[in-house]
Formats: sequence, C-alpha cells, structure tokens
Amino acid sequence: MTAEELAGLCSEEFTRGRRPRPGQGGLPLAGLGVAEWLERELDPRGPRRANWEALAEELARGTLTLIRPGDADYPPLLGAMAAPPDPLFCKGRLELAQREAVAIVGTRRPDERGLRWAARAAETLVRLGLVVVSGGAAGIDGQAHRRAGAAQTVAVLGAGFDRPYPAEHRELFRELGEQGLLLSEWPPWTGPETWRFPRRNRVIAGLCRAVLVAQAPARSGALSTAHHAVEEGREVLVCPGPWDEPLYAGCHKLIRQGARLTATLDDLLEELAGLPLILAPLPLSLPEPSAAPPAGDGDAELWELLERPLCRDELGARLGLASGPLAARLLEAELAGWLRALPGDRWARCNWPGA
Repeated sequence: MTAEELAGLCSEEFTRGRRPRPGQGGLPLAGLGVAEWLERELDPRGPRRANWEALAEELARGTLTLIRPGDADYPPLLGAMAAPPDPLFCKGRLELAQREAVAIVGTRRPDERGLRWAARAAETLVRLGLVVVSGGAAGIDGQAHRRAGAAQTVAVLGAGFDRPYPAEHRELFRELGEQGLLLSEWPPWTGPETWRFPRRNRVIAGLCRAVLVAQAPARSGALSTAHHAVEEGREVLVCPGPWDEPLYAGCHKLIRQGARLTATLDDLLEELAGLPLILAPLPLSLPEPSAAPPAGDGDAELWELLERPLCRDELGARLGLASGPLAARLLEAELAGWLRALPGDRWARCNWPGA
C-alpha cells in the first residue's frame, strides 16, 4: 500500500458525511478547520509525507498491521458496530482481538480501594480465559493491564504508537506491543489530544461483551466508555463505593441509570455467566484461596496477628506501620490470595470462618 493510499483511507474516516462535534469524538474546531486539519495531517503531499512513506514501509515489513472491516483479522464485535473504525492500526498479537473480552476502565487518580478492585477483577477475568481491554491510561487502566499480564490484554490508545501517553507507560506499551496487542485509529506519529479520547473509548466498548467501571468520579472518561457500551448493546458493570465518596460519584450515577451493580467477585462471576461468552462453563465461585501466606513471603507476622479479624487502624498500630506501607502490605496479601477485606474495613485470613 502506498503513502497516498494510506492517507486516503484515514481521510475517508473523517470525511464520511461527518461534521466536527467537539467532545463527541469529532474533529477539533478550535482555530482549525476541517480542510486545514486534513491538509496538515492526512495529505501525503503535505508536511507529513515522510511519515506516510515510513508507515507504508513498516506495514510492508509487518512491523505494524492495518486492518479494515471485513478483513479476517478484524475483531468480530467491533465489525458488528454501526460504524466500525476504518482503518485500525495494530501492533502485537492480533489473535487477542478475536477472543472474548471484557473492558476494565476507571479514573486516572484512583485510591487503594479502586486499584485493589481493578487488580482482582483483571486477575479473575484472565483466570476465566477472557482478554482484558483498557485504554492504557494512568490509574485504573494501567492497573488492569499489569494485573492481567501483557500477554492477555489489549490497549486501545488515544494517540499513535510512537507517541506513548502517558509517558510513564512507555515500558508497559513496549511489553504490550510484543506480548499483547496495541490498537489505534491514528497513524504512529499522532500525539494525544483531548478530542481523540472519546473515539478511543468507543473502540474499547465495541471490542468487549461488557465494560466494568472500577472507580469513576462524576467527570471521568470511563463514563464515556460506559455510554458507548450502552449504545452498542454491551453490558455495563459498576463497582459501588461509599455513598459520599467523590471517587465513586460517576459509578453511582451509572447504577442509577441502570448499570449492573457489581460489588464482589462473585457478583462479577454471576454477571459474566449471563453473557453470551463463547467459553467453557464458568465456575459458580472462585477457586479456594490460599489457607496461609506463601512460604518465605515475610508476612508471617501479619498472619499471626489475624487469629481474628482486625480493623485497619489496629493492624497498623500493632505492626508499627503508617497508612501507606500498611495499605501496600494488605493489598499484596489480598492479591496473593490469603487475606480478605471484610465490611467495616476489617481484615481476616481467608480460611477464617465467615470470611
């Protein structure tokens, strides 16, 4: 494919009877008209000519892949959308886009509770044979990608592959491009701009059977992903939090609008069991957690303290740990499978009766 043909494909995506709508996934209007934007970015005879030629060479070498609706490698759920992205640039293992997937999305500035839920949900989905999809952003997205493991996750980017955003995820994106899958509507040199992310969110929702919102304040891109999911007939699952916690205001709004309240991993399993997933039968409950910490992990002291459930403050006082180090230790133990959070911010061994 020539540079001219590549640029023509991308131009078609933005001139197919659409007018720019700021904030709704259209083209930017602030000081830049459609014709000027197309000339600057998508005209192969313009200032980007060298970029288009380099991209054509990458595609010819197989470093990157370009897929279109109707191609054998095009994700089937995405292809069933009313207006699927065309074309879509890919880097990594395309077979991941053919598998059943669930998205995990949320705020870029989560607290410990949000990170813990995203981590547990991602690990559970992978254990069930599902692919985890997210947007590669800081916070909940990054936690979901890391806990799912690079080989079981797809990141849909709001910029090109050569312009990683956020910059601190450069190494994560490198791993995903080698072991997992990166997708973008944008040529590799395209930088992140606010107006691109609603389009990115639409692709995330379109790839999946369900979107799980782990934690979202009243103004969050995760709400955009959830709304796109509703438009495409996908299930929206939401983790609730304390009624007065601002980080969950968006979650509670989604629940009021009809999203499925998903407060525990068993709730998550129940919701997944009701989806048309092409998988082996889902278990009714999670595998039994470990009855004790793994040998040599240094948490024997914490294990001994939890002969009965204790609240966080008491644990911190008896261990001599400040809130930050204590939160890290509790999270690590919970993810290892031998510690469980109880109502009232109490903590117990997983084999404690009633835990």
